[in-house]
Amino acid sequence: GAMLEEASFLYANIAGATFDSAQMAKVKLIGANATGTVFRHSDLIEADLTRATLLHAKFSSADLTKAKFAWSASRGVDFRGAVLVDADFQDADLRGSAFAGADLTGANFEDALVFER
Repeated sequence: GAMLEEASFLYANIAGATFDSAQMAKVKLIGANATGTVFRHSDLIEADLTRATLLHAKFSSADLTKAKFAWSASRGVDFRGAVLVDADFQDADLRGSAFAGADLTGANFEDALVFER
Protein backbone atom coordinates (compact mmCIF):
# COMPACT_ATOMS: atom_id res chain seq x y z
CA GLY A 1 0.00 0.00 0.00
CA ALA A 2 0.87 3.65 -0.30
CA MET A 3 3.13 5.39 2.26
CA LEU A 4 1.15 8.47 3.28
CA GLU A 5 2.06 8.90 6.96
CA GLU A 6 1.36 12.44 8.20
CA ALA A 7 0.02 13.46 4.75
CA SER A 8 -2.44 16.34 4.61
CA PHE A 9 -5.70 16.12 2.67
CA LEU A 10 -7.42 19.10 4.32
CA TYR A 11 -10.81 19.70 2.66
CA ALA A 12 -9.66 17.57 -0.31
CA ASN A 13 -12.04 15.61 -2.54
CA ILE A 14 -10.83 11.99 -2.47
CA ALA A 15 -14.29 10.48 -3.04
CA GLY A 16 -14.11 6.96 -4.46
CA ALA A 17 -10.33 6.60 -4.04
CA THR A 18 -8.79 3.32 -2.86
CA PHE A 19 -6.12 3.20 -0.13
CA ASP A 20 -6.01 -0.56 0.59
CA SER A 21 -3.23 -1.52 3.05
CA ALA A 22 -1.93 2.07 3.07
CA GLN A 23 0.37 3.46 5.78
CA MET A 24 -1.58 6.59 6.80
CA ALA A 25 -0.74 7.11 10.48
CA LYS A 26 -1.42 10.71 11.60
CA VAL A 27 -2.91 11.61 8.19
CA LYS A 28 -5.04 14.78 8.21
CA LEU A 29 -8.36 14.39 6.42
CA ILE A 30 -10.09 17.28 8.19
CA GLY A 31 -13.17 18.35 6.23
CA ALA A 32 -12.29 16.02 3.34
CA ASN A 33 -14.89 14.43 1.08
CA ALA A 34 -14.08 10.71 1.29
CA THR A 35 -17.49 9.43 0.18
CA GLY A 36 -17.14 5.80 -0.91
CA THR A 37 -13.39 5.82 -0.28
CA VAL A 38 -11.76 2.48 0.59
CA PHE A 39 -9.25 2.22 3.47
CA ARG A 40 -9.37 -1.57 4.03
CA HIS A 41 -6.48 -3.03 6.08
CA SER A 42 -4.86 0.43 6.33
CA ASP A 43 -2.90 1.94 9.24
CA LEU A 44 -4.75 5.12 10.21
CA ILE A 45 -3.48 5.38 13.79
CA GLU A 46 -4.15 8.90 15.13
CA ALA A 47 -5.70 9.96 11.82
CA ASP A 48 -7.77 13.16 12.00
CA LEU A 49 -11.05 12.88 10.08
CA THR A 50 -12.80 15.68 11.98
CA ARG A 51 -15.75 17.07 9.99
CA ALA A 52 -14.98 14.73 7.07
CA THR A 53 -17.72 13.37 4.79
CA LEU A 54 -17.26 9.59 4.89
CA LEU A 55 -20.57 8.32 3.51
CA HIS A 56 -20.30 4.59 2.70
CA ALA A 57 -16.50 4.59 3.19
CA LYS A 58 -14.84 1.24 3.94
CA PHE A 59 -12.49 0.92 6.93
CA SER A 60 -12.85 -2.85 7.40
CA SER A 61 -9.88 -4.38 9.26
CA ALA A 62 -8.14 -0.98 9.44
CA ASP A 63 -6.23 0.21 12.52
CA LEU A 64 -7.91 3.45 13.60
CA THR A 65 -6.52 3.59 17.13
CA LYS A 66 -7.00 7.12 18.52
CA ALA A 67 -8.50 8.33 15.22
CA LYS A 68 -10.74 11.42 15.36
CA PHE A 69 -14.13 11.24 13.64
CA ALA A 70 -15.71 14.12 15.59
CA TRP A 71 -18.53 15.92 13.75
CA SER A 72 -18.05 13.65 10.71
CA ALA A 73 -20.81 12.56 8.34
CA SER A 74 -20.16 8.82 8.60
CA ARG A 75 -23.44 7.22 7.55
CA GLY A 76 -23.28 3.68 6.19
CA VAL A 77 -19.56 3.26 6.92
CA ASP A 78 -18.04 -0.24 7.10
CA PHE A 79 -15.96 -0.48 10.29
CA ARG A 80 -16.22 -4.30 10.50
CA GLY A 81 -13.17 -5.83 12.17
CA ALA A 82 -11.49 -2.43 12.59
CA VAL A 83 -9.42 -1.43 15.62
CA LEU A 84 -11.10 1.70 17.01
CA VAL A 85 -9.46 1.79 20.45
CA ASP A 86 -9.84 5.28 21.97
CA ALA A 87 -11.36 6.60 18.71
CA ASP A 88 -13.36 9.83 19.02
CA PHE A 89 -16.83 9.82 17.41
CA GLN A 90 -18.19 12.82 19.33
CA ASP A 91 -21.18 14.36 17.49
CA ALA A 92 -20.60 12.08 14.46
CA ASP A 93 -23.51 10.80 12.35
CA LEU A 94 -22.89 7.03 12.28
CA ARG A 95 -26.39 5.87 11.34
CA GLY A 96 -26.35 2.68 9.28
CA SER A 97 -22.65 2.00 9.95
CA ALA A 98 -21.40 -1.56 10.62
CA PHE A 99 -19.18 -2.29 13.64
CA ALA A 100 -19.33 -6.12 13.79
CA GLY A 101 -16.08 -7.52 15.19
CA ALA A 102 -14.60 -4.04 15.73
CA ASP A 103 -12.59 -3.26 18.88
CA LEU A 104 -14.31 -0.20 20.38
CA THR A 105 -12.43 -0.21 23.70
CA GLY A 106 -12.43 3.32 25.12
CA ALA A 107 -14.14 4.84 22.05
CA ASN A 108 -16.07 8.08 22.66
CA PHE A 109 -19.60 8.19 21.23
CA GLU A 110 -20.75 11.29 23.15
CA ASP A 111 -23.69 12.93 21.32
CA ALA A 112 -23.10 10.69 18.25
CA LEU A 113 -26.07 9.54 16.18
CA VAL A 114 -25.75 5.76 15.97
CA PHE A 115 -29.30 4.46 15.44
CA GLU A 116 -32.09 5.60 13.14
CA ARG A 117 -34.85 7.36 15.06
